[in-house]
Amino acid sequence: MVAKKNTVDSKTPEQPVRRGSIDGVRHKPGTSRTLMRRAVKKPAPSTAKQVKKQTPLTPAKSKVTVTPVVAPKASLTRVKPERQVRASQTGLSPRVAHFAQNTVPAAVQKTMEVLQQPVSMPFAETASEIQRSTVDIFEQALARATSHEQPAPPLPLKKRHRAAKALKERMSWIVLVAAVLVVLLGVWGYRSSQSVKLQLAGQKAGFSAVMPDYTPSGFTLTTIDGKPGMVTMTYEEMSAANGQGRRYTIVQKQSHWDSSSLRDTLQLANGDSAISTINAGGRQVYVYGQNQAAWVSGGVLYQILGGGTLTTEQIQKIASTL
Repeated sequence: MVAKKNTVDSKTPEQPVRRGSIDGVRHKPGTSRTLMRRAVKKPAPSTAKQVKKQTPLTPAKSKVTVTPVVAPKASLTRVKPERQVRASQTGLSPRVAHFAQNTVPAAVQKTMEVLQQPVSMPFAETASEIQRSTVDIFEQALARATSHEQPAPPLPLKKRHRAAKALKERMSWIVLVAAVLVVLLGVWGYRSSQSVKLQLAGQKAGFSAVMPDYTPSGFTLTTIDGKPGMVTMTYEEMSAANGQGRRYTIVQKQSHWDSSSLRDTLQLANGDSAISTINAGGRQVYVYGQNQAAWVSGGVLYQILGGGTLTTEQIQKIASTL
């Protein structure tokens, strides 16, 4: 027979459990109430500090003397006579270092005797001979060394081409820099020599002459001459055909004229229609004849005599730099 298992029907709803009151009479629930309201004080905030008074820590003086409960040990104050007699009759062992203060152990004594014995060095001469022979070996090796005399191994072809190219570029740069330096030194030397000549000419003329910063292309300053009250500078252009070319001269003279008096003088000599005026660096430059020019600045009369060699633009640039 097979026992039946107790099964619970899940479809049956659970029934609430009803509990009865203690006295069997049900009552309605009410709100909470405070019992003895008159005996309970409602708390209120207070700003007073709650400081607890401390009692003095010094104990009260007492006239009663308290005796210690634990008595000191008798062996701390006196020794029993029988123990003292037995200690005097017991011998002291010399093997204890505390008892044998003036004695040295046998093993230590033996070691000290061995260390105090003189040490003989029978191999001293042999060591010096070994050192001497070692030095001789090194000297012979240095004398036979020939590795530094052997030629260096050749470089690969690619590296040789690269080294030759780098050397060529380096040499070209060196030549270029040297050429630039030579040109600069030549220009500086030429300018220095011309400046010295101009200073000497100014000393002869009695005033400080000025050299223009602009020179037309192809022309070169050839001569500087100084006379009392006048300095002349001649520029020439060399021709490849006959060795002679165009030239023009800059004349500087001391003068008390101004621009109006200079214009009047030029009009009397050349006529009013033959004179034109140009502005060169704030100066009134009068051009007359065959492109000749004259102007006054700082008590010095400047003239450009060229016979049609220079253009009006070149005259204007020369005048603006003087």
